[in-house]
Order: sequence, then structure tokens, then C-alpha cells
Amino acid sequence: MILRLRTRLVLGLLLPIIIVGLISTFVGAGMIGRSLSLQAQHNLQLDLNSARLIYNKALDEMQGPVRFTAFDPAIRNALAGGPIEPALSRMNLLRKQHPLDILDLLDPSGKVVIRARTPSRSGDSLAADPTIRAVMEGREYATSTAIATSEELRQEADELADLARIPIPATPDSPASVEERGLLIKTAVAVKADDGRLLGILYGARLLNRDEHIVDDIYRTVFKGESYEGRQVGEATICLDDVRISTLVLQDGHRAIGTRIAPSVRNLVMNQGLPWVGRASVIGAWHLTAYEPILDISGRVIGNLAIGILEKKLTVVRQEHLAVFLAITLGGVILSLIIASLMARNVTTPMRKLLLAVQQVAGGNLEHQVDTQSSVHEIAQIGRHFNRMSLALKERDLVIRRQTEEKISRSERLTIVGRLAAGVAHQINNPLGGIMLFSNLLLRKAPERGIERENLERISNEAKRCQKIVQGLLDFARNREPKLELTFIKDVIDKALQLVENQAMFLDIQLERRHASDLPMVRVDVAQMQEVFLNLILNAVESMGGRGKLIVLTEVTDEGNNVRISIADSGHGIPENLIERIFEPFFTTKEEGKGTGLGLSISRGIVETHGGNIWARSKPGEGTTFFIRLPAAAVKAAEGVI
Repeated sequence: MILRLRTRLVLGLLLPIIIVGLISTFVGAGMIGRSLSLQAQHNLQLDLNSARLIYNKALDEMQGPVRFTAFDPAIRNALAGGPIEPALSRMNLLRKQHPLDILDLLDPSGKVVIRARTPSRSGDSLAADPTIRAVMEGREYATSTAIATSEELRQEADELADLARIPIPATPDSPASVEERGLLIKTAVAVKADDGRLLGILYGARLLNRDEHIVDDIYRTVFKGESYEGRQVGEATICLDDVRISTLVLQDGHRAIGTRIAPSVRNLVMNQGLPWVGRASVIGAWHLTAYEPILDISGRVIGNLAIGILEKKLTVVRQEHLAVFLAITLGGVILSLIIASLMARNVTTPMRKLLLAVQQVAGGNLEHQVDTQSSVHEIAQIGRHFNRMSLALKERDLVIRRQTEEKISRSERLTIVGRLAAGVAHQINNPLGGIMLFSNLLLRKAPERGIERENLERISNEAKRCQKIVQGLLDFARNREPKLELTFIKDVIDKALQLVENQAMFLDIQLERRHASDLPMVRVDVAQMQEVFLNLILNAVESMGGRGKLIVLTEVTDEGNNVRISIADSGHGIPENLIERIFEPFFTTKEEGKGTGLGLSISRGIVETHGGNIWARSKPGEGTTFFIRLPAAAVKAAEGVI
């Protein structure tokens, strides 16, 4: 069905707006919810990075005082066999000032010399601890997170083992149990003598089971203590395996110590060692959560660090955004209806005028102009550009006609000149032959020296020069079929260069050859193409005055279908107004008597006879480059070429 422009405009403007408005009503809620969820998850990932920095900060805060204490003279004296009491006093002071649950002084073999918390227990070896072993093997210090068994904690102090013990309630996936291991952040620092010899190791650790300092610090720093409906918005958790040992998650008004994370999260974070960000149920309430594994010094996953935010707050924000979105959508549909009707009226009238103008130009009336006065800016611009286009077409039509007439006239003149040149050449070729014959006979009888011989030699040389000009005219005028043979074009170029590169004119010429390694063969008349290259090379040398750089380049173009040769010189160049005339017969930029103006014309004829083309680019003072493009030969196996 054919509709008028006005009807199409109205329908085109109104239908998309109505359809988009209806779709937006149904899809908007989902889009807003998804956008908020994605943004919340992105922010949660950033918050998890902040939580990791806080966790690492706790490691650094423990490491610094221990490293400082390792330089204490009392510590060194105790390891060197001196009194233990000053070192023990210094270690107890460090343990009180900083939250260290374990602080031991070890000898170089890892044997406990002083145990600050229980001085009566010493002499056992901690050399099997990977963190301590790293210092024993040469590191200045090492920090890590590690799991300690109940026996290892009890060896340090009985109360540590009791503090680490966490009951785990039963879940649908596992029965009730007790977690007796402890998660430690620890540091070991080398104690060295003045000569760099290892005297011992100062080892400190902090038990994270039931420790609230790190998770509270995360809550204050990341979530700024924010709450919603009397409940904390953000929550932070540290897990040993999948058991919460330090958390802000509440259960029955108490921190949910001993509860497990979801099995799906455990599989990804604990078993595969990958971070996890998504929606999860935490103690009966939906949260957006982010988990990442906690690794020991060997890279084994031993726990996880997690943060989360209440999803209920995001739901309220989503509903508020949805209400605003729906109001904007409804208002936009109504406003668009009004604008669409006005636009349809303002567009159709000037478009009819433009249609009439196009019909006029299509009919050949290039002088037709349109009214550019329109309330629609774009249509006014189209009218102005249309007027410019019609004027440009008119001017271009005149230029093309003029250029075509000039080219036809020039072609006719060249044809006439060629015919005249061929006729003249045939007429004077025989007299020239007679002059050369009799001048050579007279030279044989003339004395070896004297003015008579010089005059005869001058006659002979000038006759030879005339004969070359005549031969050039004949070659230019007649269309001799080349004797084609398969060859590599670089071999033809190299043969041409061999004829001239050892001559005196090449002494101060820097010659550079660049032949592509994958050149295909071409089918050419070797003698004719060698004549072309010799002509271009000699012209280049003359333009440089015998001093400069000549670059000969061969390459494959047009996906292997053509071979392009370029011959570039560093000579004086050719003026821009003459570059298009250099291939005309009898046109030359050389001094009078030094050129006939037929070399490039003959060269172009030879190249075009081979199915190629030749052109030049030049800038005065920057040299000239001649380009020749020849078709690559379609070589068959039957021709003996593989």
C-alpha cells in the first residue's frame, strides 16, 4: 500500500514512540533492577578490595612492631647465650601493646628459646612451620595466614585452644560438629648479628577465631557504620574453610560464629579458589555478597573473606527509581505526540519543493534553484546544498566538455604529428645513409690528423645523431609487436644497470636496489623493457648532475596480480605544471641539444604495449620517482615453471 509522505511521517514518528513507551513500561522495572544490581555488585567488588586492604593492613600492623623488636639488644643477647629475662620482658611489653596472641623467640634451627605467653614451655621446634622456614631459608621476614591445629595452639597456651574451639550447628548438608582449629595471621622476622649472621627468629601470631577487630574495622571503613531499619546495612566475615569464625552477620541477636556459608559458594571459593559475587541467603535474609579466597604462604585455599549488603535496601531504591521512570515515560509519550503532529506539518511542504527541484535537475535543467527559507533547519540546509550541487554540476559539465574537446584536439594533433614524423623519417633516412657511407669512405682516405679529418668526423657524428632521431621517430610512429618471454623483472633491471653502473657518470651515484623476495614472473620483450629502464635510469642520473641517490624498488601489488617498479632519484625534480606533459612526443626539460623528447614517449608506448602503465611523481628540489606497473604472468606447469 502506497502512503503519502505526511502519513508516513506521522506514523513513523508516533508508532515507535508508542511502542517504546509500552515496552518501557513492562521492561523498565527489570532494566532498572538489573542496572542497580550490577552497579551494586560492582561496588561490592570494590568494597571487597577495600576489605582485602584492611586485612592486609592487619598483617602489616603486626609485622612492623615485630620487625622493630628484632633489633632490640636484649633479643640478640638472649640468642647469643645471654640472660633471658630482659628479652622476655621486652617481648611481654610488645604483646601487651599490640594484639599478639603468640610471640616466640627461636634459635636458627627453629627451636623455641622463649615463649612469651608461657615461658615454662620451650625447647620444642617450630621449624616445620612454612612461614618460619621461609626465614630460615634466607628471607628477612615473612607474613602469612595459616591454620593451626588444636595441639599447636595448646602448646602455645591452653586458653588459645579453648578460644579457638567453635561449635558448628547441624545443617541439612552436615551434622553438628566442633571446629577446634584456629586461623592465624602470623609473621616471622630474622634476628641477625652485626655481621649479618642469623642469630634466630622472632615469631608472632594473632588468632582470628572470635576476633572482632578486623571485621569491625571493615564495617567502619567500607560501610561507614550505615544502618537500615535498625540493622547494619553492610556485613563482613572471615571464614576458616566454610565456617564463620569472625563475622558481623547476626543470628538471634548474636554474631553468627560457627555457621557455614552456602555450599555453592564453598564449591567455587574453597574448592576452585575463585572469587564469587552474587545474591545469596545469609542467615535467612537475602544479601548481595562477595567472597574471595584466603591463601596460606604456599598458595593453598584455607578460608575466605566476605562482605555483603542487605538486598532489601536495594529493593526500595529500585521501586523509587521505577516510579520516576514510569512518570518520565508517560510524559514523554504525551509530549512526543504533540511534537510529531507539528513536525509532520512543517516537513511535508518543503519536501514537496525539493522533490520538484530534483525532477527539474534530472530532466537536465541544471539552473533550477529551490527556496531555502524553511522553519526546519535541516531542510533549509538541504536546500542550500542542493542549490550548490546544481551549480557545481553545471560548472563541472562545462569543465568536462572543455577538457574532452582539448583531449580530442590534442589526440588528433599527435596523430597527425606521428604520421608526418613517420613520412619525414622515411624520406630523410636514405639521404642520411648516403651521407654516413660517403663520410666514412672519405675518413678512410683522410689523414690521421688535421682540420679535414675533424670536419669529416663531425659530419659523420651529426649524421649518426640524425639517424638516431629518425629511428626514434620511426619507433614512435609504428606499432611493433614485442617478442614476449617469461622472465623476472628484477633480472631485466639488473642487466640494464650492469650496462651503465660502471661508467664514469655513476662514480658519485649511490645506488640502492630493493627487490621483493616473492616477485612473480612477467611476460615481456626483454630488449624493449631494458630500453625503458635504461632511459629512466640515464634520465635520473642526468637530473642529479652525476651526484645523488638512485633507488630501484620492485614489489608485488593488487594481491599478486601486478608487479610495480619504481625508480627514484634525488635530483632537481620536475615542476608540477610540467609533470603531465613529460610523456608527450618532442617535449623535454633538458637543455637544447641534449634530448629529443622521444625517450619517455617511446617508453610509455612500450609499457602500454605490454598491458601496463607508467606515471611519475615529483616535487621541485626533492627528486622524481617513475612508476611502472606490469601484469604478473599466469605461469602454468606445462611451461616448465613451478
